[in-house]
This record gives sequence, C-alpha cells and structure tokens, in this order.
Amino acid sequence: MYKEDLAVLMESGNDTYITVGWLTDTIRFKESFTLNKHRKNLISRLYYCNKYATIRMSKEGHHECDYCHFDESERTFNFAEIGNGEILIRDKNKRNVIYVAPTMICHYVDIHGYVPPMSFVESVLYASDDDLLEFKRIEDANK
Repeated sequence: MYKEDLAVLMESGNDTYITVGWLTDTIRFKESFTLNKHRKNLISRLYYCNKYATIRMSKEGHHECDYCHFDESERTFNFAEIGNGEILIRDKNKRNVIYVAPTMICHYVDIHGYVPPMSFVESVLYASDDDLLEFKRIEDANK
C-alpha cells in the first residue's frame, strides 16, 4: 500500500507516527533512486531491525515486492520473512516523532536503491541497538 514519505500516519498522546518506505507507486519509487554514502551502513542497520526489532503482522499475510521480476527459483530470500511487519524508529532529534516503515524497506534500499528521507536515515544510523528495540520490547511485554 503506497503512502507518501513523511506523511502523518496517526497521533497518539505526544507522539506523531510518520510514514517512510511504503512504496507501491512506480513513478515515486523510481524518482527515489539515488546513490548515498550511507547506503551500506543503512542496509546493515535495516536488516538488523528486520531481524530483531520488527513488529510482525503475521495475521495479515505478507507483501511481495512489486518491482522484482523473477521466478521463485531465482530468489535468494523469502518475502514471507521480510514482508510481514513494520519497523518503528524514533527520530534522533525529535523524540516525539516515530517513523513507521514496512519491513520491505530493507529490500527496497538494498536491491532497488531506494533512499529514504535523510531524517529517517540518520535516525536508523545513529540509534543504539537498545533504541531500535524499544517498540519490539513494548510489543513483547503486551503479549
């Protein structure tokens, strides 16, 4: 489901949830292709988030990439593992802003060259592992 980058998703208490990386609109996705000096570190951190800090939406199935055009035998990863949840990360400067990204964002950056807004990139790169796990710990505590 396409959502414009940096759009307000919702507000809750003092927090504002902002969208990043919800890419299904082909034109906007292609405009986002660019090189970035932080790309390698960003990809590493996003895969860390995907593995350890994801809020899973297992009841809702999973999303497959709209941009990959190869058959199952050519794929080296499983969309059911990376396309079924959200990553929530606080803005590094505005602590009441929370970015909400699909887990597919790591694939979009890694494989397709998508570059998220710099405020999101900086928040991912400079967050401690403990900060990245904040929302996962809350979800786990509420189970």
